[in-house]
Amino acid sequence: MGQIEVLLATVNKNNYQFINDMNVQTDIIIANQANTYNQMFVNDKNRSIKMITTSERGVGRNRNIALSYSTGEYCVLADDDMIYNVGYESEIIHAFKKIPQADILIFNCKEIGKYSNQSYEIKKIRRVHIWNFCRYGTVRIVFKRESWKKNPIFFSELYGGGTTYGAGEDTLFLRECLKKGLKVYTYPYYIATINQDSSSWFEGYNEKYFYDKGALLALAFPYIKYLLSVYFAFAFSRRSQLTLLQCISYMFQGIRNSKQALPYSENKIQ
Repeated sequence: MGQIEVLLATVNKNNYQFINDMNVQTDIIIANQANTYNQMFVNDKNRSIKMITTSERGVGRNRNIALSYSTGEYCVLADDDMIYNVGYESEIIHAFKKIPQADILIFNCKEIGKYSNQSYEIKKIRRVHIWNFCRYGTVRIVFKRESWKKNPIFFSELYGGGTTYGAGEDTLFLRECLKKGLKVYTYPYYIATINQDSSSWFEGYNEKYFYDKGALLALAFPYIKYLLSVYFAFAFSRRSQLTLLQCISYMFQGIRNSKQALPYSENKIQ
């Protein structure tokens, strides 16, 4: 068993050979969403590979499957459109030795492609708090499995690709980590490049986008959800064909309907 273990959520893979294109150099668990059930455990190129194929739907559900099979000392959350940098294993181990109090480290990940949003670049080692954790996505997260075992936190199966609300499972995961007292730090190293040429959930800044964001804010920030919705709508309405008031309206609808987990498709005020 290696120190580093990649936890990958993917869809409709027939075998594990695609991880060579990802330049995965360490042990890996592949949670593969398909239309069958099977398990494969092999050793290849000094990597322990576990491929768990199920018909379970949703990125959160499949990330949780990978979590349940994890055994590595440090777990790297991943998507299948990534290419890892050479030497990421030694860099991650070095980073945790440099910040021994950290339970979770968040690294840089270069984004390319038409859906790239130029995510926040980490330039210094800093503590992550409840007021600035939303800027970091899942594929930048590496955590100590021992810390996770003491505070088992799973991904929401209501938020994220293939679920009721199109995204946000990463935001809620980090929020729960901080709520349970895990120490989260940023670290200025690029572990991978991610290709954002396609998206399983993003279809533009449309009605559903703002509706789903409202539902996410309702859960992530229950006390200031309306205030943040106005701020968010103001920041992103210029990218949308909707007016500012329409953006706010859809976000408020998402907030109200999140109590019943009502998806946008069943929203009656469209």
